[in-house]
Amino acid sequence: MIRKFIICMFLQSAVLYAVGQPKYKDVYETIKTMKDYEAFQTLFNYQSATTSKDFVNVNGYYQMGLISQKMMRQYDPFLQSQNTAQCIADATTYLSLALHFFDE
Repeated sequence: MIRKFIICMFLQSAVLYAVGQPKYKDVYETIKTMKDYEAFQTLFNYQSATTSKDFVNVNGYYQMGLISQKMMRQYDPFLQSQNTAQCIADATTYLSLALHFFDE
């Protein structure tokens, strides 16, 4: 699963670089049909490419936090504690970023 995640991250980064930056509306429509880890990576790449001093898309951070929470619930915390802990950290980080930029 980690290998798929890394490959997906690399391919999406290459596509974003080659094609240009899509609009959030288009990204949001595509993530509805994706698996959780693919949707997370797509939003991560979108946020990485669009974050600047002038513009931050709060919705992207919020969606990433929700996806992290959903992925966390799919793991067994006793057998997959590292994966669970990573998802908790991701959810905390991205929901906190959404709240921070929402307040600005």
